[in-house]
Amino acid sequence: RYGLAVTQPCDGCPGPVGVIIEDSEIAFNNTRQLSTGDDAGGTKFSGGTDGMIVRGNEVHDNYGSGLWWDGFNRNAQVYGNVIRDNRNWGIFWELSYGGAKIHDNTLTGNGIGDGTANWYSNVQLLVSCSDGSVGRIEIYDNTIDGAAYPLGLINHSHHPLRTTGAYVHHNRMTLRSPGDEVGAVAFDGLTELFSKAANNRFDSNTYRVTDPGGAYWAWDGQMLTWSQWQAAGNDVHGTRRQAG
Repeated sequence: RYGLAVTQPCDGCPGPVGVIIEDSEIAFNNTRQLSTGDDAGGTKFSGGTDGMIVRGNEVHDNYGSGLWWDGFNRNAQVYGNVIRDNRNWGIFWELSYGGAKIHDNTLTGNGIGDGTANWYSNVQLLVSCSDGSVGRIEIYDNTIDGAAYPLGLINHSHHPLRTTGAYVHHNRMTLRSPGDEVGAVAFDGLTELFSKAANNRFDSNTYRVTDPGGAYWAWDGQMLTWSQWQAAGNDVHGTRRQAG
């Protein structure tokens, strides 16, 4: 089902504090191909972990998630990992809080799924329904390449928290498909994702795209061109380039 799981020892118990996962290979898990939407893949970290450090790992070829935090986690440091060729998310920060720093990771070829791109399971680095209003959720200096959506923020009504305080900056993303998307999407009418109070923002990222004139950037219910994306206040110091 998983290569590695971390959670609280019993219902109602505090979650683990200060767990370190480093210099490991997490690969070829969920060989039974159990449902990846809820509960299967390379890892699952849940139950209110605090201060996890996940660094220097190679996470690949899992049927489902690569690194998945789900359930009121906080203060994680996730860096220096190589995450590739996982069926669904490379890194998924879900239903959790702030204090997360996700940086200097390389994500390649994740989110391949069944070949049908979507904002739920075919995003290489995804933040979903997570409250970074205290400590914020910072995503920076990552390199992301592949055919799936590279990076996104979402809200939906199945969880009680809403995505706030996500700061996405200085990442390098290559969008290999003309149908790729990056940015933020609100489901079920939960458009506070885009409000000033939510304080979710993209800046100083570099995007390599197949069509420089294409509309790759999702924001507040629209697909935007580069000039429209910047006019909406995102990546005012960012760069868009032609993919080689």
